[in-house]
Amino acid sequence: MKHVVMFSGGIGSWVTAKRVAEKYGTSDLILVFADTLTEDPDLYRFIVEGAANVFGMDIKFDFSIPNLVSGTELDAQRGHRKVAIRDMQVEVAKRIPGLTWLIEGRDIWDVFQDVKFLGNSSIDPCSLVLKRRFLRAWIRASFVPAIQDMIQKRGVTLSSQDAIHEAVKIGIAVDNKVKNIIKKANRSKSPEKERLLAEAEQIKLPILEAERSVADELRFYIGYDWTETARWDKAKRYWEPFQVDCPLVDPPLLHKSEMLGELRKHGIAIPNLYLLNMPHNNCGAKCVKAGHAQWYRVLEVARDEYAIAEQLEQEWQHHCNSSNTILKDRRGGSTKPLSLMEFRQRWEEFPDAKKQSIQAAWVKNFGVLPEELTAELQSLGIDLDDTSGCGCFSGV
Repeated sequence: MKHVVMFSGGIGSWVTAKRVAEKYGTSDLILVFADTLTEDPDLYRFIVEGAANVFGMDIKFDFSIPNLVSGTELDAQRGHRKVAIRDMQVEVAKRIPGLTWLIEGRDIWDVFQDVKFLGNSSIDPCSLVLKRRFLRAWIRASFVPAIQDMIQKRGVTLSSQDAIHEAVKIGIAVDNKVKNIIKKANRSKSPEKERLLAEAEQIKLPILEAERSVADELRFYIGYDWTETARWDKAKRYWEPFQVDCPLVDPPLLHKSEMLGELRKHGIAIPNLYLLNMPHNNCGAKCVKAGHAQWYRVLEVARDEYAIAEQLEQEWQHHCNSSNTILKDRRGGSTKPLSLMEFRQRWEEFPDAKKQSIQAAWVKNFGVLPEELTAELQSLGIDLDDTSGCGCFSGV
C-alpha cells in the first residue's frame, strides 16, 4: 500500500508525515506538495528541509526565491519567480525522490482572472484548481490504470507533467456533462427528471469504478488536528472512494506550539509565518478565505505582502470589469464589498494607542480581544472575529 501525505507546508502536515513514517516506514511513503506559486519564500525552505527530515536525510535549503515588490512590472516579477520555483522543483526532485512537487503552472491571481471570479471567504477557485482538482488528477494519472489508458490513447506520456493536465481535462469533461444534465433535470418534471439524474450518475460511474479498483492500494493523510474534525469529515466525503486519515486527531493530542517544539528538536527552523503569529503557513498568509482577522495580521506584520495583494485585487477588478472584493463589510445585516484598500484605510484611521492594545491582546490571547475594542472595530466594518481558513484539501 502507498501512503500519501498531503504535504502542504503547514506544521500539521510535517507532524503527520513523521507519524506515518514512524508507523509504516518510508519505502511506500509519498509526500505530495501542490504549489500555488503564491507561497511565502520560507515555506519552500521548510518543504525541502522538512521532507528531507521525514526521509532521514539532512538537506539544507540552498535556493533563492525572488521576493515580489508592489508597483510597476509586478506581472514580470511573478513570471520570473515562477521560473525560479520550477527550476528549484527539478533540482529538489533529484535530491528527495519521495517528495512529489506538483505545479499546475498558475498562481492564485492567474486563476481568478481565468475563471473571472475573485476568491472570497465562501468560494475558493484557487484551491479547487491548484490543489484539489490537480491532486485528484495526479492520483488518476499516477495510480489508476483505466485513466492512464485514456491518457496514453491521447498520445501523452504518463511520466510527463502533461499527463496530469490531461487527467484534469478528462475530469472536467465528465464534470461538465454531469452539471449540464443536472441543470436540465432541475428544469424537468417527473419522470424525466429521475431519468436525467440517473443518466448523470451513469456518466460519473466509469471514473468512480476506476478509482474504486485501486482504492485499497492507497491511503491518504491530511494534517488536520483534533480541533479540525469537521474538516476531516468533509475531506473523507470529498476524496471518496479513497481512505483519508488524520493521525493528529488521535493521541498524543498536540497544540501547534508543541508541534513547533518538535520541529526545533529536529534542528529545523520554524517557518517565518508562524514566527509572525500567523495561524497557517500557506499562500503567504494571504488566504482569500481567511477573513478580516488574517488580513489584519498581514497588514500589521507583512505590509509589503499586503500591498501586493491590494494591487493585484485592483488589477483583477480592472481586468474583469468588476467591483467584487475578497473581503466583505457585513454591518447592518447586509453584505457589501470591502476592498483591501478600503480595509487598510479604515485600519489606518484607527487610533495608534488602540492598535497597540489590539496587537498586545492578539499576541497574548491568540486573537481574543476585549469586547469594547471588538465593538469599536466592528462599527468601522472591521471584524477581527471573522477568522477562518481555506481547508484546501477538503473544500471547506
